Amino acid sequence: MFKFNSNILKIKLFYLKFLGKIHENNFKLDTNTPINNVKSVLMIFPVEEQDFNVAKYCFKSLFLNSDIKYTYLISNVFYSNIRFKGEIYGFNYIKKKNKIILNDDFKSKNIFNKEFDVIIDLNCNFMLDIAMIINKLKSNYKIGFKSEYSDFFYNIQFKYNTLEKCYSKINLMLS
Repeated sequence: MFKFNSNILKIKLFYLKFLGKIHENNFKLDTNTPINNVKSVLMIFPVEEQDFNVAKYCFKSLFLNSDIKYTYLISNVFYSNIRFKGEIYGFNYIKKKNKIILNDDFKSKNIFNKEFDVIIDLNCNFMLDIAMIINKLKSNYKIGFKSEYSDFFYNIQFKYNTLEKCYSKINLMLS
């Protein structure tokens, strides 16, 4: 698990909410039923190698679906060994600072102006930078893992028990 000062994170979240940069999601959904009419999905892959490999394996069957347009946000460490159908963008993860730096192509292709039907954060640990990226993007469904701060960013949250179980629920919602 990542080590970071939760007091600093709470202060940052307070000011971001106060300044209006964080908008709580009020939309709720039953996670046992598939989401209808999904045309575009942004999937943010985990930064940890073991979690990344589990996600790559669990979602392999979804990536073959030609009806949905997938966009992937993947750490540059794993970027070169990915052969998924869809647009792939990278980011650098600085573990010491728990910081995400997006590649220039993500910003230059105006991804922040696109609207996705579903945005999925596959990181089981809360990461403020990824949550802020998700907050800036437009989508009805923002899926992530339950944490102390997840209510601010995700309208569909899964309680972490095992990655395979959570990923299979997400997989069912998209199929």
